[in-house]
Amino acid sequence: MELTNFLTSSSVAKKVKLPGRIVIHRGAYSLSEIASMKQAGEYRPISREEEVCELEVNGVVIARGKIVKKAGDYFFKVMELNKEVTL
Repeated sequence: MELTNFLTSSSVAKKVKLPGRIVIHRGAYSLSEIASMKQAGEYRPISREEEVCELEVNGVVIARGKIVKKAGDYFFKVMELNKEVTL
């Protein structure tokens, strides 16, 4: 079954919860940069408005999209599904 079809029409897909995360920024940092982030208690990546992010499930990127704000809330808007992911 095609992934998009399955995700939008399957009653099983609506019930199953998978551990996921949205990767906003990837980078390499020195130990001193990491220590500075820890001391400041914050991390501020260099970002552009509506930068493309990745949605990962079990370490596999399943979709790319953007974080958008609508009616005061933030959402992940899928722009592209990974066609190589099979169920």
